Amino acid sequence: MVLKASDELRHEWDKDPLWRESWYYNYSDPKNEIGAWLYLWVVPNQPLKSGMLVCFYHGIAADFNSTEAAWKSPNHLLKGPNGSWTYCFKRDVPELMQANLDDAELCGLSMKLLDPLKRYRLSFEDGANCSFDVDCQFMSDPWDFADNIHPTPRWLAKNRYHRGWKAEGHLTVAGKRYDVKTTGDSDHSWGTRDMGIFDQNNLKTYAIQTPDGSLSVKAQMLGPPGEELPRGYIAHGEKMFALKSIQESSRYKESGEMYDITLRIEDVEGHVVEAHMDHMCAAVAGGGPNVGYEGAGVWDVKGWGKCAGLASCWWSHAVTREQLHKGIAGKTTL
Repeated sequence: MVLKASDELRHEWDKDPLWRESWYYNYSDPKNEIGAWLYLWVVPNQPLKSGMLVCFYHGIAADFNSTEAAWKSPNHLLKGPNGSWTYCFKRDVPELMQANLDDAELCGLSMKLLDPLKRYRLSFEDGANCSFDVDCQFMSDPWDFADNIHPTPRWLAKNRYHRGWKAEGHLTVAGKRYDVKTTGDSDHSWGTRDMGIFDQNNLKTYAIQTPDGSLSVKAQMLGPPGEELPRGYIAHGEKMFALKSIQESSRYKESGEMYDITLRIEDVEGHVVEAHMDHMCAAVAGGGPNVGYEGAGVWDVKGWGKCAGLASCWWSHAVTREQLHKGIAGKTTL
């Protein structure tokens, strides 16, 4: 499906209390050993109708439920061993955000359209605690997940799309400034989001981008434990192809953190991407009964060299850290 500039903006909602529309950006900055997670959403049929989250993380999270622990920490900064830290600011408000996504701001997080389907400006301000200002340049047109072999299930979203992007600007956390020039992944989704069903499924996602955008990959595996189905794309510049298969393997520490990640991804036209990430240079951990990590690192991509990217695994409530560490969970058997 060809997406138009208007698809970047807000969509009409129905009466489903679980209806949700969200915009998500992340990036991997190996030079600074930092990962970023920027998130804005509206849930019009809920008491708290709008929300946002900004998270930056350096090194491996010091605490499970890293974002919540950081949000509750002084200056929203959770410090850990070996100089690691997680910054998080999040807020839900009762007012429904009225601005469209051509120029939206909520609780200090701003997303402003500069060129339809091409560029955004992303910024954030939390006093002396944190600020950032980056130029977002997309690498391709949006990839509509309706064009996958296995479309997104309706309990997760009516529709969604992804695309890689280049990030250039600066970030300041606790008075230290970091120059940002790297790449990341973004998505936009709308429709029903049923977390009760989500918690029964595994979600494994991987993103890879060359610095110049000549190759970008979004690989997602979603489904019941051991039965995850492949979704996503391989993009050679503006030419994008649906994924046919994803073969992946990882090892897991006692904490559930993944490392030694190996991917072989093939699209419907026979293009293959093979990549390996030895370890994540930065990661945040999920909380509650569900084990999960999202991390930034460097992929060694066959024929393409070193590429920034991300690895993310969020597990069904039935999967434990011990099972992952022992190698008796986390494998797709289809």
